[in-house]
Amino acid sequence: TLVGSPAVVAAPRTPMTPPPEPPPSSGRRRLVAVGVAALMAALLAVDVLTPRGVADWQSFVLVVLLALLAPGRWPVVATAAGCTVLHVVGHQFSDESEHPLWMSLTNRSMAVGVLWLVAWGGLRVRRAAALRSDNDRLRREVEVRRAAERRVREQASLLDVAREAISVHTLDGRVTYWNRGAERVYGWAAADVLGKDAATVVGAAE
Repeated sequence: TLVGSPAVVAAPRTPMTPPPEPPPSSGRRRLVAVGVAALMAALLAVDVLTPRGVADWQSFVLVVLLALLAPGRWPVVATAAGCTVLHVVGHQFSDESEHPLWMSLTNRSMAVGVLWLVAWGGLRVRRAAALRSDNDRLRREVEVRRAAERRVREQASLLDVAREAISVHTLDGRVTYWNRGAERVYGWAAADVLGKDAATVVGAAE
């Protein structure tokens, strides 16, 4: 019986993982910082012109939400701390009103608490969104690798049916696949040659 000529196939290189995305540019952080500073200055002026006891802290929540657009945690923390200081300054320089002092202090305290709650909650939500995005990316990578493994198994099953002697080896010559045709031609079982040097195995059989 005539057997086809043996073929030796080099194993393809494993696809390289794409390089990680570059970190966000500092230009976005600077832009958000300028917007936050300008808005805080405007709100301080409004706060000073507003009589004590009048609630005007809702606008500072928008400043904290704007800071959440900047990458990193510290811009948000710094913005919340700055808004807290501005609340104290605004209380000191605001005009007197008919409202009692305890009402103004209560409003300011509640405002500071809400600011820090918004900052903490926004960071948590942003962190959860980032983790969800990372999980989706890893899931896609796993699906791509599984699809590649399925294709390799399908190709290996086709190679196993072929009557020709086909072996797959790494770039340094180590055997990673040995079909049934190679077993018939060289007389070596696949379990005996996997991981061994292909040239040594083929030379010994000849």
